[in-house]
Amino acid sequence: MRGTALGAPRRGSLPTCNLTVTTDFSVLTECGVAIICVPTPLNKTRDPDVRSLIAAGEAVAQHWHAGMLVVLEATTYPGTTEELLLPMLAQGATGQPFAAGTDFLPGLVAGARRPRPQR
Repeated sequence: MRGTALGAPRRGSLPTCNLTVTTDFSVLTECGVAIICVPTPLNKTRDPDVRSLIAAGEAVAQHWHAGMLVVLEATTYPGTTEELLLPMLAQGATGQPFAAGTDFLPGLVAGARRPRPQR
């Protein structure tokens, strides 16, 4: 879909871009950037429930390609990207190992953070 950011103050104030919002992970083979934006509600023990993050990470890992920027946007504990997302992406769909920073670029949108779960 072609468009601009929602809520732009005036028409033409932001550059147009190609933006596709979808749950069809197969389109990632044609994309340069994947933004994982999933809910991480607190569970009964007040730890972030990262099941949707893990499911999205596994799905992205099946379709991403070398050179892609993969960004995590989720309210969760510090270290989630390194501990959960990077291992999934580093394994890749083919089982061939990939290196973060060399074969793909991981990113994190820093926002509200939750405490790390006590183990």
